[in-house]
Amino acid sequence: MPPFDRAAGLTQIGQALTELVTAVDLCMRDQLYRPTLILLFSGIDIAGWMAAEDPAMKVKDSFMA
Repeated sequence: MPPFDRAAGLTQIGQALTELVTAVDLCMRDQLYRPTLILLFSGIDIAGWMAAEDPAMKVKDSFMA
């Protein structure tokens, strides 16, 4: 397994989050409110998971944090 390239990983995360925000904007523009909420809550969940100090933390706890 090749070594982890932190810079490349951060670039990929940044691109993924940019795409997520773009998708939210598109859904809002077209008044697709349920998909907008799904994307927003998914983004919150992803951010909570990424920010969790303990990777074994329960999803609810990281989401609420």
